[in-house]
Amino acid sequence: MLSRLVRQILQATVYDVAIETPLEAAPRISERLNNNIRFKREDYDRSFLSNYAVPITVLANYLKRS
Repeated sequence: MLSRLVRQILQATVYDVAIETPLEAAPRISERLNNNIRFKREDYDRSFLSNYAVPITVLANYLKRS
């Protein structure tokens, strides 16, 4: 199931135009939670397409089915 979800995410139309942004380490939270925590910095993507990722994907899937 997870591999199917990852495949769907990677094949989403929004990634054709979005810029992949880096993950930023969060050392203090990681230490507190005893885990490796990283944040996705969408503010590095000047297009701010992350705000529209779900609607774009839903619309693209709808158009494929029509």
